[in-house]
Parts: sequence; C-alpha cells; structure tokens
Amino acid sequence: MAFAAERRKAFAGQALAVQRLIGFCMLIRREVWEKVGGMDEDFGLGFFEDDDLCVRVREAGFQLVMALQRLLSTTSAIEPLGEWASTPVLSLKQTFRSSGLSGGG
Repeated sequence: MAFAAERRKAFAGQALAVQRLIGFCMLIRREVWEKVGGMDEDFGLGFFEDDDLCVRVREAGFQLVMALQRLLSTTSAIEPLGEWASTPVLSLKQTFRSSGLSGGG
C-alpha cells in the first residue's frame, strides 16, 4: 500500500497518451462510446474487442490516455465464456487483422 500511496503523490494529475488500453479497466465518456458504437460483440469477451475499440476511438479523433497516479493490481484473469471459449485465438486474430482496423491490414 505504501508503494501505491507514493505513486499517487508522485504522479498526481499526470497522464500518458497511449495507442491501446486494456478493457478490464477503462473510463469512457458517453459521447465517445456513442460515436464509435461501443464494443463490437463479434469479438467476444476477452478477444481483441478492447483493441478494436481503441482503434475506432483514435480514428474518430479522440485520444487514449492512461492516468499515471492510479495503480491497479489483479491476482486472477477472467476465463472466456460460452462459444468464444472454444474459438481458436488464431482465428480471432485473423478476424481482427482482416477487419482493416488493426492497422496491419
């Protein structure tokens, strides 16, 4: 906890522009969410939907930033649910790449 308190003081009010944010912890303004149409459910939970959202947010002219004074810690990952649990990750990556949104074509 002392580390987090020191970080909060050292980086208070500071942010860093980034190209990508991880979807488990995002704060998104309603106007941005509505303009880009939210997350694309075709990707499923935990399979590039956050990457896709970040690309569309940047393409819409908004900036992605990370609050430096915040520290998040997790001890476990969410397991994929439903039909997406059996979808090969390679297939999902190909879907994202072929969408034209990934920047990789």
